[in-house]
Amino acid sequence: MKEIKIKPAAPIYLAGLVWVIYAVFLPLYRPTDIFIAACLSAAAYFISSLFFGGGTALIQDDSIFKKTGDSGKDALLSAGKGHLARLEQLKNEISDGKMRSDIENLNSRGRKIYDFVSKNNIDARQIKNFTEYYFPTAIKLAEEYAGLERSSRDGAGKNAADIKNKIESVTGSMISAFDKQLDNLYEDKALDIRTDIEVLKNIMKAEGIEIEGGGGGEK
Repeated sequence: MKEIKIKPAAPIYLAGLVWVIYAVFLPLYRPTDIFIAACLSAAAYFISSLFFGGGTALIQDDSIFKKTGDSGKDALLSAGKGHLARLEQLKNEISDGKMRSDIENLNSRGRKIYDFVSKNNIDARQIKNFTEYYFPTAIKLAEEYAGLERSSRDGAGKNAADIKNKIESVTGSMISAFDKQLDNLYEDKALDIRTDIEVLKNIMKAEGIEIEGGGGGEK
């Protein structure tokens, strides 16, 4: 998510209103009159801007889905973008508060996973199973739940309620699976960093450079 500023509309309306009022009560065909009206309009705009502060809004940051140049990774990121949009749509169709919260958690974790993938040099196969199985399964369950809610409003029986309960019970496990995927990505990155550090230490040691906290090496 990223925050954007929204400019208020009121100053624009007031600036336009000045022209209307001026035209009604005073002539507006001489250059001097147009100049005066323009000055009054500008003054109305800037003064009203001090009183009508703009707002802010949070929007989805889609920069994580820009092309990386890796065709395999780009294909998975493109699929992920579609998954996130569909899950967000389903969240808005579901009325149950707990289920909506679980879907929001899934979407948040999914976005973090794709954000990590877009910003790090990893093998696309690391999220292939996640993108092609776990996320589609989460979407399918959410679709079933939304459909069952509609059926319940139409008087569906006990079976529909039982299925809804089963879906609710498994969403926690789905969230854990998403968390595990993200943890695995960070674990692989940590391993790469540890390997780089060990290689660096060995090179420094071979060149007689002292390693802080490492004990060995010549001064």
